[in-house]
Amino acid sequence: VDFPFLVLLVSGGHCLLALVKNVADFYLLGTTIDDAPGEAFDK
Repeated sequence: VDFPFLVLLVSGGHCLLALVKNVADFYLLGTTIDDAPGEAFDK
């Protein structure tokens, strides 16, 4: 994968959107505040 790229990480307990400039340099654009994505399955 070539840099820079946009990544959306979704797991049962966390979710984040980040811009990755290189291996050691990334900028978080957004994260979950109160509800985890996994809670959608619980309801």
